[in-house]
Amino acid sequence: MQPFECPSVAYLAEQLRDRGVHFMQSTVEGCTDTSAFGRRHLQIRSEDGTHAVLAARAVVLAVGPYLKRVGRLFGVEFPVINEAHAKVHQRVDATKVQIG
Repeated sequence: MQPFECPSVAYLAEQLRDRGVHFMQSTVEGCTDTSAFGRRHLQIRSEDGTHAVLAARAVVLAVGPYLKRVGRLFGVEFPVINEAHAKVHQRVDATKVQIG
């Protein structure tokens, strides 16, 4: 499932677009820090192959299990370990459950 296919994410994205936010799916190729202006410059490549540099005061890394790998692009080593987990779900007939 793509992020904007999830109804709750699609709703939030629509609200943000109404407020002028532009979403761009891209690949971060690197990051440089210019402390004189307190901004980070992200070197990105968009889906169509064009390159751009974006300046930002803060960068949000919402990359899930790729945090360690993406952190290295920024020169940061995050002390994280990824673990595999399993979840089990069992449907129960509530009419046959006795409480107490």
